[in-house]
Amino acid sequence: MYKPTLFGLISRGYFPKELPPAFNTRSLAMVAKNPATLPPEFTNPRKPTKNINHNYLARANSRRRLGILNPIDYVALSITVINN
Repeated sequence: MYKPTLFGLISRGYFPKELPPAFNTRSLAMVAKNPATLPPEFTNPRKPTKNINHNYLARANSRRRLGILNPIDYVALSITVINN
């Protein structure tokens, strides 16, 4: 059975697959490997944040809107998934 890791969730699951390979989250995953070293905002977010929107050209004249979570929310979500 596959047991997700915090590093795996953040480094491979954060950005949509449609973004170019130049955009990655490996450095965020390296920092978040040890949740004890993260600022409190990452482990216990207090206020909601907004997504960053990115328009992806899906077809010739069709755009797809991608929503990318704020890193604080994504790390907190990943920690919750790992713990539960």
